[in-house]
Amino acid sequence: MAVRFEVSEERKSGMDPITKIICPLDFSPGSDNALKRARELARALGAELELVHVYQLSAFSIPEAGMTLDYIEILKKQAQKALDEHSAQLREPGLRVSTRLLEGDPPHVIVKLAQETPGSMLVLGSHGRTGFRRLMLGSVAEQVVRAATVPVLTVKLEE
Repeated sequence: MAVRFEVSEERKSGMDPITKIICPLDFSPGSDNALKRARELARALGAELELVHVYQLSAFSIPEAGMTLDYIEILKKQAQKALDEHSAQLREPGLRVSTRLLEGDPPHVIVKLAQETPGSMLVLGSHGRTGFRRLMLGSVAEQVVRAATVPVLTVKLEE
């Protein structure tokens, strides 16, 4: 799919240039689909592509519950390895790719990162849950869209 943008001259004067595409990944098919679009946008805009994974340790992740610090380090290393593998697959002339592994509440961390990154845009996958499943599981994409102050593109999982 080719990405093409047409922006009027009057709109251009009020827009900050997009210099970084931030693509949060949870390593699901939905985020892989979003990554494809993020790559196309980064190429079209000449922007850097930053792959981000945010992990959250729940209250059940305390050592007394069986989650040791060694195990947490293993999980972090596995997440970084997955980010590095995704990054390596994207390497091509002219496309700058970086990775970042962060801890915290995913929607909050993603929004904060984007707000602190001048010229950023978010591209993230949406699982397309509706009804009861969305109510019970929540939607990181929905929370990000509601809170973000930067442009956000959500990419629905192709069926």
